[in-house]
Amino acid sequence: MLAVVFGIFKYLERNFIRRATERLDKNEPYAALAEFDSWQSFKIHRLALEWGLMDPLWYYHWGLAALRTGDYQKAYVQFRRVSEVSSDPVLKSLAYFNQGEARLWQWDAGAHENAASLYIDALKINPEMVIAKKRLEWLRQANLVKTKAEMKARGDKGRPNQDSKNQDDKDGQSEKFKSTQGKQRRGY
Repeated sequence: MLAVVFGIFKYLERNFIRRATERLDKNEPYAALAEFDSWQSFKIHRLALEWGLMDPLWYYHWGLAALRTGDYQKAYVQFRRVSEVSSDPVLKSLAYFNQGEARLWQWDAGAHENAASLYIDALKINPEMVIAKKRLEWLRQANLVKTKAEMKARGDKGRPNQDSKNQDDKDGQSEKFKSTQGKQRRGY
């Protein structure tokens, strides 16, 4: 009897994930997020969430919906759950990347360094992930994170080299990167 109930639950879960994916594909993230929130209205669903019985795809799509609506804290939590429980390397690398995206756009203390480390974690699992390489390079070019070699070259104080700062201003790089700060991430 328990196996039948669990089977029905998993069928409903997969059907729900499919519906949420369709909403996200139609660019309706608010509707998808509302569906995820409504799922918790039933006690059995809340228990399944608490006990970790949900498929990692569930958390991944919930995180995508939250990321696309700008709820970066909720997206970060959902992608962290996926990275902790998923055994699929592709899903895990995407979760690390999107967790970095959610962290990056929070713009609080340490967000850039944390996002960079999450992009590196995604690249450890999937070294061919082009978007993670580009985002990491973007952070380095914008002088938002530093490599260990750059930190050592500057000395222990961690202050940027004045010559490199002047060169960036001459190239117009700082304006290029400042113009992208307000853009919302879509997730991958």
